This record gives sequence, C-alpha cells and structure tokens, in this order.
Amino acid sequence: MSTSAYGMLVVCALVCVLPAAWSQQVFRWKVQDYPDPFSFDTYTQCGRSNKSNICDPNTIIAKKEADEIDSLIWSVYRESRCDCQSCIRNSHGYVIRVAIMPRMESIYKHGNTSQDRLKDAQMFSYILTRNWAMAGSCNESLLILYSRYDGILYTLTLPQARHVLEDEAVKRITMQVRPLFDDETMVGKGLKEMITKYKMVLMGDREGALRPKVSQQRSNNAGRLFPSFALTLLFTALWIAVRH
Repeated sequence: MSTSAYGMLVVCALVCVLPAAWSQQVFRWKVQDYPDPFSFDTYTQCGRSNKSNICDPNTIIAKKEADEIDSLIWSVYRESRCDCQSCIRNSHGYVIRVAIMPRMESIYKHGNTSQDRLKDAQMFSYILTRNWAMAGSCNESLLILYSRYDGILYTLTLPQARHVLEDEAVKRITMQVRPLFDDETMVGKGLKEMITKYKMVLMGDREGALRPKVSQQRSNNAGRLFPSFALTLLFTALWIAVRH
C-alpha cells in the first residue's frame, strides 16, 4: 500500500538542547518492537491495565494522566461521527491513538539533523498505523507520536479523519500547545490540550479549537521577543509530504 494515501503529514519539531549524557540512558524503540495498546497480548507492555488508546511503555507521563487521555479519546470515539456509512451505521466516530517514547530507533540510515528525525517520525508513524491495524472502518483514524529526546511531536491523519481535521488545523493546534512540551512535567497536559482541540474540530467547532487562549497568546509573543534555535528549526522543518 502506498503511503501517498495518507497525503500530507504534519509534524512539529520540538528541538531542545539536551545534556549529552542523557542519550546514553534513554531507551530507543524499534518500530517493530513497539507494543500495541489495543492488543490483549501487548497492552500491559504499554503500561496499561486493559486495552487502551495510549502506549507509554517508559512511563513518561503519570498513569493518572494516561487514564485521563484514554477517557478523552474514548469520548471522541463515542461523541463524534465520521462521515462514512460504516461510522454512521455503527454510531461511532473518529479513532485516536497515542504513542509516547523516549527515542525512536532510526529507520533510515542517515544523520541526526532535524530533517533526518522528521523523516524517521514520518515512517515510524506510518508503520505503527499498519502494525496497529488503524485503518478502521474507513480510515477514520489519527495517530499522535511524541518522542521526547528526538524532540518530535507528530500527528498523522488517515484520509477520512483528514477530511475534517485538515493539515492547517493540525499545524495551528500543534503550534498552540507546543510550549507545554518544553516542560517535561507538562507533557500529559499538552497531549490532553491537543486532543481536546482535535475533538472540537472533529465535532464541528473548528473556530473554537483554533482560537488561542490568553496564556498561549502571551507565550507566542514571548517566543517572538526571544527567538530560539529550537523555534527556528520548528518553522523550517514543519511540513513533510509523503511521496512514493
């Protein structure tokens, strides 16, 4: 199956300067080894007590936060309605999965620039959607990948989901929540905020989802006053097109 069916993928690179010693300690996941939270055989490897929508095998966020994210994702599935006959007939909505890890094992053999990591994130996410059988009834799914020490926050939308949650909305929402990922203790909150805004778009409230909060506006203003190397890379490496 060609990845061109997935169209344009949106990625936000959160590139941080990290102590060199950290790279020796974190765990790198190979895509073929990363567990499926929705499988009875592997959900416990994701740190979950039952089938789940979120996989966090290294406990990067607290279990309570993972539970809250899981509940939020289930509410999207119950309350939204994707625009295909199977969704309508079975009264369900969009499917969201979240993959959290310290680092990704490189899929391509190349360097470690921001562009290299983005290419890895692109393919890592695509393979996960295949391994996790995320096509669903009519490609009504999306995957959020967060790789902490690679500095990657990545959203992949399958065609039916992308019809409503289009690239521009994903980009703007990602930019709004990005500052939360600068603080390791706020990653869970950042994911909840992102999924909440995605839910609003999927439920038809695009305008409300894209309206930044006052605190986010202040954060964005601060970023303009004090530009950083990380933000420079963020803007120059924001988009990747899948072409096969």
